[in-house]
Amino acid sequence: MKFSLFLAKRITGSEHADNSISSPAVKIGMIAVSMGVAIMILTVSVIRGFKNQITTKLKNLTSDVIIMPYQSSYDITSHPLSISDDSLSNLKKFPFISDIEPVCIKNGILKIKEENEGVVFKGVNHQFRWQTLEKYLIEGQFPTYSDTSVNKEIIISKKLADKIQIKLHQKIIIYFITKIKDDQNNEKIDYKARDFYVKGIIHPEMGELDNQLIYGDLKIIQKINNWNNNEYSQIEIYGQKGISGSTIVEKIIDFLPYNYKIITAEELYSNIFNWLEMIDINAVIIIVLMLIVAAVNMVSALIILILEKVNVIGILKALGMNNNAIKNIFLFVSIKILFWGLLWGNVVSLLLIFLQDHYHFFSLDPNAYYVNYIPVEWNVWDWILLNAGTTFNCLLFMFLPTFIISRMYPSQILRWE
Repeated sequence: MKFSLFLAKRITGSEHADNSISSPAVKIGMIAVSMGVAIMILTVSVIRGFKNQITTKLKNLTSDVIIMPYQSSYDITSHPLSISDDSLSNLKKFPFISDIEPVCIKNGILKIKEENEGVVFKGVNHQFRWQTLEKYLIEGQFPTYSDTSVNKEIIISKKLADKIQIKLHQKIIIYFITKIKDDQNNEKIDYKARDFYVKGIIHPEMGELDNQLIYGDLKIIQKINNWNNNEYSQIEIYGQKGISGSTIVEKIIDFLPYNYKIITAEELYSNIFNWLEMIDINAVIIIVLMLIVAAVNMVSALIILILEKVNVIGILKALGMNNNAIKNIFLFVSIKILFWGLLWGNVVSLLLIFLQDHYHFFSLDPNAYYVNYIPVEWNVWDWILLNAGTTFNCLLFMFLPTFIISRMYPSQILRWE
């Protein structure tokens, strides 16, 4: 084994190695492995960062699980969900729940001079977790609501502010759509106007989701709808880190009345989450292709090296060296190619991940991708699996060319001369 290692070092480290026919093939093999490893690590890091950032952003705006009144239509703006403070307190006692937010939602029309824009007013109470939106706040500050008095300060999205030229601290009027019954007991549409003051502007960059969103005091919506203090449009439940929405639903479904509808953020925005799931398929395709490319180039480099050193193989066999010992020589050469390929692939990929994470060199269109730069997230288990998988794949394929050695005989090699 030591003699095989010695010969492997001589083959790749001799003065004539750089001038040999196999030298470019060996270098190409190293480059192929390093590029394959780098691309795989970058692909998984980008996809993990992309999915986590969009999922976090989406759940900050909507929560993990939503409880709403069970009804045939999806109109939650006029059907109240009645729940007592004791029930909310009991739900908060579950260890997998981090917070519970009762909210009131109402459609309206925002009017500025001659401009009209449809909006969704999301009323929150005095305990609302503004810290979930803190990273998206670009102007002003969050309002402080009370459980006794009504506050007219609101938070609007930057998209909405830019669309109809709303400034910070500006007074605006929103006409809320309500249904009333006439003397014949027929329903008709009516509007109730309320004035508000812009306290802050957020920019979560979630496409149409935040295009019409306004945060305000839920007591305003309760008064417009003639609801009691314990009546809301829906209850938003935030899970502890690492707890999925489906797990929360399974745990609390038996503690809620039959007329409550419970859905997860994945179900509510299935189009976005389905799109994110499709990205995983792209990652698998890229990883498989890179593994094939790396293995093929490694095999090609090894075959060229074996054919170039056929005279050496003949001499070693004539001197009595067995096939396994000769195979080990070229396997050591392959391991060297693999080692340097893995080393440079990891160095390049981790350097690019660090630079992109800190400086955001590569940007994206937030209207299409919900983020304004390519997010990356390095995970140690992804890194270990990719490196281990690449090593196993290349070593597995590297055994194939060495079988050529078993078919070589000194008498045949002498004829080639």
